[in-house]
Amino acid sequence: YLWSTGQTGGSIQVYTTGFYTVTVTDQNGCTASASIYVDFINGTGDMGPLSGLSIYPNPNQGRFVLKGNTTLNNGLTVRIYDLRGALISNEVMSLNGGQINKEFDFSSLTKGVYTIALSSDGYHRHMRFVVQ
Repeated sequence: YLWSTGQTGGSIQVYTTGFYTVTVTDQNGCTASASIYVDFINGTGDMGPLSGLSIYPNPNQGRFVLKGNTTLNNGLTVRIYDLRGALISNEVMSLNGGQINKEFDFSSLTKGVYTIALSSDGYHRHMRFVVQ
């Protein structure tokens, strides 16, 4: 077992939010890999000013809108990941508090489940969307 953290063994302990990948190699040299996303939330589950944001339509054809209200004034980092944890897109949106209505076009994505990770001012939110 070889983990993306550099650790070896059948299981590991992690302490930060993120994607983790393990690659297993058998005695014949055959390998297989799997990834998992680990998300730590505080005891209240409070997403603060990101709780009012949503994606629609979901499922979609790779085109969707991130919409909602926020009181944030700094940049909003928007990252898109596939199920393996590969980063598809990384963008910083300017915010002035108030309404967000941003259209994304990822129509070139293959069918599957993706994660949109939002972060700003110490707040984090992860949502999944399906491309059909």
